[in-house]
This record gives sequence, structure tokens and C-alpha cells, in this order.
Amino acid sequence: MSLIQGSFPSFIMASDLYRIESYSFGKMLINGVEHLSDLVVSPNGVDASWWRKEGHRFSPEDLSNVDLDGIESVFIGTGQDGLMVVDPITKDLLTEKGIQFFIAKTAVAVDRFNDCEHSRKVGFFHLTC
Repeated sequence: MSLIQGSFPSFIMASDLYRIESYSFGKMLINGVEHLSDLVVSPNGVDASWWRKEGHRFSPEDLSNVDLDGIESVFIGTGQDGLMVVDPITKDLLTEKGIQFFIAKTAVAVDRFNDCEHSRKVGFFHLTC
């Protein structure tokens, strides 16, 4: 797992620790670092090695490498054209854990992730189709 972490001055709001600066097909810029593959953004950092078990399907197993304890919100970007499908069981699992989730095409999910003011959030982003 490739995790990018850092120390940040205390005057930076927690919700801005991992702010997504831009997204375009196949590219995401986070805190000045360009990423060219699907990724997870969490309070622990950016996991640029994330890949789903089944290509364009987001299943419960795809949550297994992320610590969801204390997480309030999950944002799932389904790609530029929205081709990634979120398994209903994944939605049920998040609901059972009391986690609010937002699923949309990646550009919209990025905006919602950035607009979320608390740091107890995780974003799963498919960067291409």
C-alpha cells in the first residue's frame, strides 16, 4: 500500500489535510501531488495503490483495506462517465455501520468530498471511465 502522509501546521483545518485540488479524466491532484490511478483519500493519507476486486464493481471487499472506525461520511466517485457500479451489499454495509455515503460521477463526488467540513471522511475515486 503506498500511503502519502505528512505533518501539517496546526492552523490547517483537518478537512483540508487532503484537499483534492483538481480532477480530470485519469488524473487527480491532491496537495500538489498528481495521481494517475484510482485511489482512496482518508484521514490517514492517500492510498494510490487502491484497486477493486472486480474492475468496474465496488464490492464490500473493496472497503477492507480502509479503517472505517470513526468515519462519518464516505464519498464514492464512479468515474467520469459513472461506469463503476456500487454493489447494493456495500451500501447496506455502510448503512449498518452508520456511515453516510454519497455516490456520483467522480467530478461531483470530488466536489462533495471537498465541501465536507469534517475530517472523518473517506473518498474512493475511480479516475477513468
